[in-house]
Amino acid sequence: MPKETKPCKIEFDTVYHSPLLKIIMKFSRLILSIALLHGLATPSDGADKLFFEQPVRAIFKAHCFQCHGEEGEPKGKLDLRLRRFMVRGGESGPALVAGKATESLLLERIKNGEMPPGDKKLSAAEIGLIEAWINQGALTQRDEPESLKADFLSQE
Repeated sequence: MPKETKPCKIEFDTVYHSPLLKIIMKFSRLILSIALLHGLATPSDGADKLFFEQPVRAIFKAHCFQCHGEEGEPKGKLDLRLRRFMVRGGESGPALVAGKATESLLLERIKNGEMPPGDKKLSAAEIGLIEAWINQGALTQRDEPESLKADFLSQE
């Protein structure tokens, strides 16, 4: 007759009090605490997002609008006053490829020192903001107007 086997019975208190399990539990709590704190400290509400309206448009207004939007026909037929105008581009093609700064002619010309012409160039910080804005998808805070009116541009 076969020998009767009994189920293995482990006492919970014995397992819980094992030194290895105590270390694993402490380590797990530490990892969970770090993960929770990181989640609280990381901005997830879009606070770090850049938009055309601020700060990009202000940079373009200070350095670029004089030739590309404010007076008469924009040079190279490139108007920088609205995002969609940059995507459409000018004589050289699209100036902006949203999400792809390395493919954006606008950023390439700025980094190469070709634009703006003359001695007054953009600072490294301004170039970094434009590059980050493009890589983030070249976002706008609101829908752009169908046509440009003086009141729209003065609101910025």
